[in-house]
Amino acid sequence: MNPPLSPEIEQVLDHAASIPRGLAFLHRAPIEAVAIALAVDARLVVQVRRLLDDPATHAPVVVAFKAAVARWRREPHPEGFRAPVPPPPAPGPEELLRAAEEHPLGREFFADAPLETVAVVFGVHPFLVLEARGLLEHRGIAHPTE
Repeated sequence: MNPPLSPEIEQVLDHAASIPRGLAFLHRAPIEAVAIALAVDARLVVQVRRLLDDPATHAPVVVAFKAAVARWRREPHPEGFRAPVPPPPAPGPEELLRAAEEHPLGREFFADAPLETVAVVFGVHPFLVLEARGLLEHRGIAHPTE
């Protein structure tokens, strides 16, 4: 029998359960993107991945994740966590730029954060992020870190 998962690991799984394909995202997306999107420490993401990759601990993690999904279906926001909810899907790059301006993380985050992270936070395809970033560059609005 495996020891119970730590509360921190349970919390990461709970946050991942709040998004579609959350376990796959947690397991395979860039670590930084997962940590930002799930509002958890990147070291915890690494720990969960190790548990998932270990045949001895894989099953208990999946069981805990399924339980978290069930909780989210019963109660959309347990323990006060809210998955990053993007503004309504932007049909084009102009609308996405407007959404970035209004987002709490702002245009700097939109312009400089990893492409995958921006796409997850705004709920859009990475190609749309690239197109919108191209508009920023075309307008002479350089990335703040350049």
